[in-house]
Amino acid sequence: MKQQVCPICKSIALYIFTSKHLKEIYECKNNECGHFHTPIVRSRMGIQEWSSEQLQNLENISEQEFDIIFPRDKRLLDLFLHQIDMKKQVVLLDYGAGSAAVSRSFKKILRENCVIYCLEPYEIYHEIYSKNGLLLLKSLTDLEDAIDLAYLIEVIEHIDDPISALIELRTKIKKGGLIFISTPIGKRTENEACSWAYDTESHVHFFTEKSLNLALISANLRPIMNQFYPEIYRSGPVPIWIQHARKWLSNAYHRIRGLKPNTGHLVGFTGPVD
Repeated sequence: MKQQVCPICKSIALYIFTSKHLKEIYECKNNECGHFHTPIVRSRMGIQEWSSEQLQNLENISEQEFDIIFPRDKRLLDLFLHQIDMKKQVVLLDYGAGSAAVSRSFKKILRENCVIYCLEPYEIYHEIYSKNGLLLLKSLTDLEDAIDLAYLIEVIEHIDDPISALIELRTKIKKGGLIFISTPIGKRTENEACSWAYDTESHVHFFTEKSLNLALISANLRPIMNQFYPEIYRSGPVPIWIQHARKWLSNAYHRIRGLKPNTGHLVGFTGPVD
């Protein structure tokens, strides 16, 4: 049977299936990890390449995405600001910013009350940042400000070496600062309900709750308390009290039953271990 070394815990990982994108998927056999991954066979595997037609219409596509998710992002920003010390000016890092639709929303709302850095390896997006008051960051080594909050929204599954990336990121987070992570849950089959982990060709890691927390602990970060956060989803306008009631009831139900929230995502806040 074909095997690999698990990129998270270094245990044996065995081949389990080939995805719709013709990638071999391996499962870590360590019960305390259970990570799923596909071998890195070329550079930039985790970057979603765009067609020439998409590249020509990049700005229009970016505008459409911004308009669609702006209502969601207002809720997401409220969630973030409740977690950190909001002062006159907050310093944020959009790690794997892409078209920066999320950060553009935050900048539109906070204006001069925020500084937002965008770290993105795919050069096609870089011009968008300066047009929207965002600061391009080509490497974390260039970052001089300490970060109040960094957000990796559907990003960590694209990173070749997530533990090394988290170690580097931790050094840029100020004392008391936070990192927000969301990533689709890895499953043993491609079509298992509530997971879209294998739907995107540029995903190279498919985390379990255990493997994500092992990666965080290895980077000297706190494990996440995986919860249901309605703020990360694009559902239509729902009164804030209903959102929080749903969140409280869902989390309470799963705690009582000893279950994990069935959302298809791992979501939570972490930060440097004191």
